[in-house]
Amino acid sequence: MKIERVRITGFKNLKQLQLELGNGVNGFWGENGQGKSNLLEALYVSVKGESFRPYSHRSDWLPDDGSALSVHLECRDDVGIPYHCEMFHDAASKSWVWRLNDKKARVLNLAEKIPIVVFSPDDHALIREGPDHRRSFLDSVLVDVCPGYAEVLGRFEKTLKSRNRLLKQYQREEISDFTAEMDSWSRTLAVEAEGVALLRTEVWPRFEGYFRDVAGPLFEALSGSVGLVFEQDSVEKGQVFNKFKYYQTLKEEFRKDLVTGWTHRGPQRDDFRTELGGIDARSKASQGQARLLALSLKWTHALWVSLERREIPLFLIDDFSNELDILRRKKLLEMLGQISGQILITGTDSNTILSANFAQSRHFNVQRGEISPA
Repeated sequence: MKIERVRITGFKNLKQLQLELGNGVNGFWGENGQGKSNLLEALYVSVKGESFRPYSHRSDWLPDDGSALSVHLECRDDVGIPYHCEMFHDAASKSWVWRLNDKKARVLNLAEKIPIVVFSPDDHALIREGPDHRRSFLDSVLVDVCPGYAEVLGRFEKTLKSRNRLLKQYQREEISDFTAEMDSWSRTLAVEAEGVALLRTEVWPRFEGYFRDVAGPLFEALSGSVGLVFEQDSVEKGQVFNKFKYYQTLKEEFRKDLVTGWTHRGPQRDDFRTELGGIDARSKASQGQARLLALSLKWTHALWVSLERREIPLFLIDDFSNELDILRRKKLLEMLGQISGQILITGTDSNTILSANFAQSRHFNVQRGEISPA
C-alpha cells in the first residue's frame, strides 16, 4: 500500500499542506515540536479513526482557531487499485465524517482497506501500561489480517455500548431488577461476544508463532525464552468461549455491573502479556527490552499482513532512534531495507538512516507546521 498525494487543512499546527510522496523512504526532518509527528498522526487517523499516540483524542486534533479540519489521501494498493480517503470535521455541526472513494464510510470498514504499521516512542506502553493499549493493538492487527473482523467487532462494541447505557439508565431510575430488556441486551451481547472471542482465539496461535520468529533474533541471548500469553476474559483455562456460559455470567454479575454502570466481563477485558524467561515483561523487562519487545510486536504485525494478505503495509516510523541503541537501530534499518513498501519516517537528523540500503528515498524539512522538499 502506498500514499501518492496528501492534502491536510487544520490538523493541529498543519494549516495548509500538500505533498506528493514517493516509493521507498520518505523522510521528514526537523527540530522537536515542529509538526513531524502531527503529519504521521493525521495520516493514521484519516484511515483508522483513532490516534496511535496514547491519550490523543479527537478534540486534540482540531486547530486552535476553530476552523475546519480535513485530511485527504490518494492511495494505491500493491495491485494498482486506487483508494481516495477523506476525513473532515464540520465546525458548525461538530460532526466527524470519513469517506472512501467519495462515499461516506464507517471507520472500521475503511481501516480494513489500508493496513498500517506504526513505530513510535510510545510503543513501550504495549509492554508497560494497561491492557487498553494491547487490546487496541490486537484489534488493529486483526482488522488488517482477518476479513470480516471489523464488522464483527463493530457489532459487539455497539451492543456493549447499548447495554452500558441501559445500566446507567437503571442507576438513574433506581431499577434493580434484571428486566426483560436487560435480558434481551445481555443475550445479544453474548452472541456478538462469541464472534469476537472465537476469531481472536483462532488467529492467536499464528500471531504467537510469527512473534517468536521475529523476537528470537532480536533477543539473541534470550532466544527461545521470549513468549506471548493470551489472557481471555470470561473463559476458564483450557476452555473455549461459550455464549451460553457468558450469558449466565452477565446475569450473575448484573448487580456488580449496575453499581458501576458498565459491563465488567467479556472480550472488552481481554489482554495478552509478553514474557522474558517465563516472567511477565511488565516487571522483568528493562526500558530498552520493553522497547525491543514492542518493536517485535509491531514487526510481527507487518510480517503477518505481508504473509496473510500478500500486501506490504504502509510503515509510519515516528521519532526514529529514540531510546534505541545503535545495534537495535541498525537491526531495524536492516529489516526495513528488506521490504519494498513505502516508509514515512520522522526524526531530528536524516543521518540516522544514511547507513541503510534503501533503493529509493526523498526527504523533507519540517518547520513550524510547514513542510518543504529538502
